[in-house]
Amino acid sequence: MKYLGDEYLFPVALKNDFQNKLGKTYCERAASPKIIIKGLTHFDCALDLEGEFIPGKQTLVIATSNVDLLFALAALLNSKIISFYIKFKYPSATYNKGTAFTYHMINNIPIPRDLDYSRLAELAKIAYDYKAKITNLTYCIYSTLISNLSFSGNSIKGMDRWYFNEPNKFFSDIERQTISKKVPINLKAELASHYIPIRANAIELSNLIHSTSEEIDNYMYEKYELNNANISTIESLEERRS
Repeated sequence: MKYLGDEYLFPVALKNDFQNKLGKTYCERAASPKIIIKGLTHFDCALDLEGEFIPGKQTLVIATSNVDLLFALAALLNSKIISFYIKFKYPSATYNKGTAFTYHMINNIPIPRDLDYSRLAELAKIAYDYKAKITNLTYCIYSTLISNLSFSGNSIKGMDRWYFNEPNKFFSDIERQTISKKVPINLKAELASHYIPIRANAIELSNLIHSTSEEIDNYMYEKYELNNANISTIESLEERRS
């Protein structure tokens, strides 16, 4: 994480300090199961089922104790059609050439009457489980690197999608961030023996997330009764965004 020029590996706030300095309502909302929506540019929504994350500046929050509803809404809001709708419905709501999202935009999204929230929740739970497994693999890679190497900064950059890198590319990126600038050959071989099978597992999980997301998108296209030309337009724009 990077904020105001500083980088953080695992940013935390002390609970007592947080509760003392901020209002009761904000603290209760932060501790609730919720969806946190990025407020600018890209319409991205993240689930926080345990109430572990503090909503930052320029974010929107949907909080409820109904976890199934949170999963369904996360699937709905993260679908390609909703992202497309928001960006083209409100092209003038810009901030530094990006869209500034508001609760008004969220509340006025048209929803098909026969939308199956249970189906969306089920698919979102599947994708969430896959993502949690990738997160565990990422922690495994992090801990292995940190226990063996000294890094020049507070974080290891580029680790969010580390599994897309072949071993040589991965280690060259890591070497640029170490104090010594060189990973010993014997250590590199040891790390590679961990990296290769973990990477293969992460890639498989990433592919499963992608296929589940496609299933959600196809269901949404069906419910909004889009034709092939409509779908092609949305898909091409989302492809350019990614």
